[in-house]
Amino acid sequence: MNATIMPLGKLRKAAAIALLLLPAQFVLVFAAPDKKAAYFSDATTPNIVALLPMPPDAGTQEEQADRESSFAVYSARTPEQTTKGKAQDKLNMFHFSPSIGPAFKKGAIPKTEALFAQVDREVQAMITNAKKYYQRPYPAQVDSERFKDAIAKGDTGSYPSRNSTLGTLYALLLAEFFPDQRAAILEQGREAGWLRVQGGVVTPLDVYAGRVLGRSLASSLARNPQFLIDFEEARAELAAAMAPKADAPAVKK
Repeated sequence: MNATIMPLGKLRKAAAIALLLLPAQFVLVFAAPDKKAAYFSDATTPNIVALLPMPPDAGTQEEQADRESSFAVYSARTPEQTTKGKAQDKLNMFHFSPSIGPAFKKGAIPKTEALFAQVDREVQAMITNAKKYYQRPYPAQVDSERFKDAIAKGDTGSYPSRNSTLGTLYALLLAEFFPDQRAAILEQGREAGWLRVQGGVVTPLDVYAGRVLGRSLASSLARNPQFLIDFEEARAELAAAMAPKADAPAVKK
């Protein structure tokens, strides 16, 4: 689940990215309601400022190229892409059901839902803090006329893309659970970020930064003992939930 999609077992023995302590503005304290240990700690949380380069300065040729490419993608969007992007505005693990199967649904896998809920709680705060640190304007803030029909508005900054980060992270975790559907799941994770470009919400650079951050977060999770325990419990739950159900025996009259 790192940059080469290394299995979790191997990631426990080797980290692909040097993880440093966060700067003060990124030190976050997470406390789950049941006092369960956090999945991210000072020892395993990636230093986002060191990981992600600053986006290009406003007015530079690089920044203008990124803005123009985002408008080109946005202008070429289809109604289907717009609808899909709106449906995934608040991305969650169940948006990956088309790549996994109908048995992957709410209410049927409580341990898996709890796992992703805790990951989401901790990661959302990190993404928000990163956005506030980089303070990159959204396309609609730079040019409200050209992006007047953007599918969502934001106020925390476009870099890194939240949906790209979450889509990458969720896809890497789910691909470990469902190796037979790995290719489809990973592709859907990439699409989750790109739909935001098609919807006029972020730029390609914002999406690429989210993919880098999502991969780093996945690597960090694979170093956390509590996460690995919960992950294996979720794996067992999913195996049972996704197993073909035997036909009920006929009732004799």
